[in-house]
Amino acid sequence: MRSLAGWFALLCAAALLAACGTPSRPDPAAAPAGVPAGTTWDSMKGLPDWHGAWTKPEPLDQGPFVACCIAGSTTVPLTPKFLAIRDQAARSIQKGVGVSNNIVTCQPDGVPSNLLHGLAHQYLFTPGLVVMLLEDGEVRRIHTDGRAHPPLGTLHTSVEGDSIGHWEGGTLVVDTVGMSTEANLFLTNGMKVGRDTHVVERIALRDKDTLRIETTITDPEIFSAPYTYALLYTRLLREEDFDIGCSQSNRDNDQTLDLTPPPEDD
Repeated sequence: MRSLAGWFALLCAAALLAACGTPSRPDPAAAPAGVPAGTTWDSMKGLPDWHGAWTKPEPLDQGPFVACCIAGSTTVPLTPKFLAIRDQAARSIQKGVGVSNNIVTCQPDGVPSNLLHGLAHQYLFTPGLVVMLLEDGEVRRIHTDGRAHPPLGTLHTSVEGDSIGHWEGGTLVVDTVGMSTEANLFLTNGMKVGRDTHVVERIALRDKDTLRIETTITDPEIFSAPYTYALLYTRLLREEDFDIGCSQSNRDNDQTLDLTPPPEDD
């Protein structure tokens, strides 16, 4: 016969098991204990892999297009100053007057506009780093090794900015600051980012051939509230279809075509 102490121990064990329930299964996208996801080859095994080339199908998504290029549109929370700038540029486009932008002059678009057009882009995954290659020759480096942005006084600005990322399950969250004011804000109308522009992207597979990127842009000078839009990208069937290049001295800006002969060499 069991002692009273023995029965009491069994009752306590049963109560503890009922309270805790069945142990949960480990998250397949979780890194080993103490190792941030994506920082080692082993920690990358459970993460989704969308390496390869992707492109945004035409026609252009109407959300960002309306935001940049339709005068009077209020779909994007622009401040009065930048609403006037957008409307002036949009009216020029509607009149057939070209608006200069980085694509026309064969300069890198930069963040965030380089993912607004139909150019292909490609991802390369290595421990602690995701590299994004764009068809126009741009290179983005997204650090996933747990670092923080450098202090503002030491932050090197560029059109791609400083990007750090971390994994939330199967979603890569990318935080970008430090874009130079030469980076395009929208695709076609030449509006540029500001010194305080902050971009957060959430990148995740919708299915094996569809990638969804949700972008939120904040800048107190440009936007009265955060501006968020989401775009879908489809997988290129052949990576060899991804061709890097830019038309140097291109004078076709999708609005007007300059047929003036170039000056003759002396």
